[in-house]
Formats: sequence, structure tokens, C-alpha cells
Amino acid sequence: MNERKAKPLREELIACITLLVCGAGIHRYYVPQIVVVVLGLVLCIWMFMLEVTKGTPEELDREARDERNLMLQDRAAWFCRKVENVLWIVGWIAVSLFTELDTISYVIYWIIILRYWLFFLTRWWMNRKY
Repeated sequence: MNERKAKPLREELIACITLLVCGAGIHRYYVPQIVVVVLGLVLCIWMFMLEVTKGTPEELDREARDERNLMLQDRAAWFCRKVENVLWIVGWIAVSLFTELDTISYVIYWIIILRYWLFFLTRWWMNRKY
């Protein structure tokens, strides 16, 4: 049972590593393409192998609904959202004040506004639904 408690963390770690590898693949100057392809295949196979879990459907369902696990996910998501908001606003202020890139500043501003509205509307919709 202890082995399965860490499973969501492993999956999230693998997802982060996969994104890093894909990002390195976009910039071919940093990493050769063959390295990206091999690492991508290994990570995809690893993710597929982790999906095969042992246990009854009832145990897996109970694990997915575990209150502690859900609370930790909620707190991590809320903290990450706060950090993202601060980084977007600091980036917007830096681009606006210290560069002549008005178009990029305008785009960052609208990304910030749309993120706030999307969050607000999603919470409103979920409050109505649940």
C-alpha cells in the first residue's frame, strides 16, 4: 500500500521530465534530435508501465478519493497559481518598463487578464455544478 501512495508524485515527476525533454527537442541547438527521440520513447514507455497498477478497482477508487491526497493536490495547485500570477505580473512590469516591446507587453497583459477571468468563470461554473 505504501508503494501506491507515491504513484501520483512519480507520474507528475515523469510528466515534468517529459516536458523538459520535449522543450529541449524544440531547440535542436542544445540537444541532438536522436537523444530527444530516445529519451521521449523511454519516458513514454515508463509512463505506460506505471499505468498498470495492481489492486482491485475499489482500492484504486478509494486511493483516488483520499482526502489527504486531494488536500495536498489542492494546496500545491493554489501555491503554484499564486507563484504563476506573481511571475506573470513581474514579467509584464519588467517588459513594460525596461524595454521598448509594447506589443509583447500588451500580449502579456491580456494573458494575465484572461487567466484571471478563466479562473473566475471556472470557479463560478463549478460552484453551480457542484
